[in-house]
Amino acid sequence: MDHYRLHLEVLLIGFFVVLLITFSGSTGVRTIISFVFTLICILKVFVPMLLKGYHPIYLALIIGVVISTVTLILVGGFTKKAYSAIFGSIASSLITCVLAIFFGNLFNIHGSILQWSESLIYSGYQNLNLTLIYQAGIYLFIMFRSYT
Repeated sequence: MDHYRLHLEVLLIGFFVVLLITFSGSTGVRTIISFVFTLICILKVFVPMLLKGYHPIYLALIIGVVISTVTLILVGGFTKKAYSAIFGSIASSLITCVLAIFFGNLFNIHGSILQWSESLIYSGYQNLNLTLIYQAGIYLFIMFRSYT
C-alpha cells in the first residue's frame, strides 16, 4: 500500500515557484517557463516518438539541443553570452552523447534491466531498442544534470 503524496508535491512545487519568482523576478518567470517547456518536450514529444520507433539517440540529441537552446534564450536573452552558451551546450551535447554510447557499449550496458521493461515489451512494443533508449536516457540525465 502506498501513500497519497500528490497534494504535498503540488504544494512544494508551488512553494518553489513562489520563491523563484520572489528572488529572481522576471528571470524566475522565464526559468519556470523553461521548466514547463522541458517537461512538455520530454513527456509529449520524446516519449511518444520513442514509442513510434524513432531512433532514441538521435531523438535525445535533438530534444536535448532544442531544450537547452530555448532555456538559454529564455533565461539569458538574445545576447552574445547566450549565443556562446548555446554553442558550448551543443558541442558538449555531442560529446556527452558520443561518450554515453561509447561507454555504454564498452561496459555492455543494456536496457533490458530497466524496471518495467518486460511489461513494456509484452504490451506491444517489441520493436523498441531498450539499449539505445537506456543510453539516450543516460545522455539526457548527464546533460540536464550539468544545468543544476
